[in-house]
Amino acid sequence: MDPVSGALTGWIVAEHAGDCVEVREFAGADACLEPLLAAVGSRGLAAGLSRARVRIPGSPAVAAALPALLADARQVTEHAGMARPLHATAASVRATVSAPGSVHWYGDSF
Repeated sequence: MDPVSGALTGWIVAEHAGDCVEVREFAGADACLEPLLAAVGSRGLAAGLSRARVRIPGSPAVAAALPALLADARQVTEHAGMARPLHATAASVRATVSAPGSVHWYGDSF
């Protein structure tokens, strides 16, 4: 939130995933990314976590803000996609959602 106006300037979705904290979504002004990542990192460290995974699109703003999440942040590129199988067969949907590494994100349940 903007400290002067109280207007929402951004939000972040994160969770503990195994032995790391995982950032799944971010929306907002670039200026609010660093304090949001710092808050996520602080909560992760308080929970005994020392690793993080950030699953948001890379940009110069994201790269600049990553040290706020963890002091020794490094980039590792992963390739992921999103499936919304509206016209797919049942077998195709089953193969997609049961593939190694697949995740159901409840935010997409609409």
